[in-house]
Amino acid sequence: MIAIQRNQSLRQQVYQCLKQIILKGDLASGERIIETKLAEQLQVSRTPIREAISQLKREKLIVSKPNGGFK
Repeated sequence: MIAIQRNQSLRQQVYQCLKQIILKGDLASGERIIETKLAEQLQVSRTPIREAISQLKREKLIVSKPNGGFK
């Protein structure tokens, strides 16, 4: 399980955690990102996951796929 600290905003913590996962290669290139799975691992709701995904998408660290989902 991945643990996050609560000393920053929840959205920012989730964003930092996901960014580290991507940059360290723990999430393989092209691997599908499943919001519910991440929410369960981080023990947060899907809302901060979605917000973090949006920020990572703006930074071009992830891309959306035409039939739904992100990679």
